Amino acid sequence: MANVNRVFLLGRLTREPELRFTNSQTPVVELGMALHRQWTTSDGQHREETTFVEVVLWDRRAEAAVSHLHKGSSLFVEGRLELHEWVDDRNQPRKILRVVGDNVQFLDPKPDSPGGARNV
Repeated sequence: MANVNRVFLLGRLTREPELRFTNSQTPVVELGMALHRQWTTSDGQHREETTFVEVVLWDRRAEAAVSHLHKGSSLFVEGRLELHEWVDDRNQPRKILRVVGDNVQFLDPKPDSPGGARNV
């Protein structure tokens, strides 16, 4: 049986992106995204929900995100799910399911250029 691990997200950043570097000097940025959904129930009531997702970008995508995005920016991310595991400061094991972004589109126009999405 074939397996597929693809995720497509369209949302807004919940915090400013902060560039970090691994021990081998590889750029990495972790983004918080808010995904908003609205719908009407069968009895006519309007409903809304927001889902928060962590996204990690590597290399040139990370560098581009830091220079082009800010809290509230709209973006489209295509990537894959990854279970990230680590041990926290209290020596407790932690896990989080996050998205590793393979393709990113910045949806807000740059202030000095005409509108349109930019692929990274």
